[in-house]
This record gives sequence, structure tokens and C-alpha cells, in this order.
Amino acid sequence: RCIDASKRVAARALTKGHSIMVIPGGEMEQIRTRKGKEEVCLSTRLGFVRLALQTGTALVPCYAFGCVDLYDTYSAFHGPRDWLRKRHR
Repeated sequence: RCIDASKRVAARALTKGHSIMVIPGGEMEQIRTRKGKEEVCLSTRLGFVRLALQTGTALVPCYAFGCVDLYDTYSAFHGPRDWLRKRHR
């Protein structure tokens, strides 16, 4: 079941004892995807770690190798797409 990705909703699910799956790279990771190049964007995406600590929830790190090779991405206009992503947070 999918739930809203807000901190409030995630915290409520965790305090009820539910497990959640988080893909912290978000839009930035999607926009920067390049076929054949594995890249993880975590440097500014650590709220899920703080939330786990606050709720006493265990973190189970996972990574799926090869996802970047599942489809071709359009690399043109990378700069403007990234600018739009930052502007409309």
C-alpha cells in the first residue's frame, strides 16, 4: 500500500508498528539517471534516518543494482529540468 511521503504520515505509520520503504534519492536521482552509471543521491536526504531514530525503528539498507539500465533516459535539457526541480520543491 502506498502512503503520502510526508514526515507526519511516515511517523504515524512507524509508531503504529508498520514498516515503510523509502527511496531517498527522489526526483534528483530520477533526473540525474544515466544508463550504465549507478549514482545515489543521499547527501542532503537524511530525514528518514532522523525519523527512524526518533521512532526507534530499525533501518535495513538495500540497493537494487542495474535499475539505471532498465530504460533509456533523455539527457537533453538536464540543467533546466534540475532548475525546475529545485524551484518547485
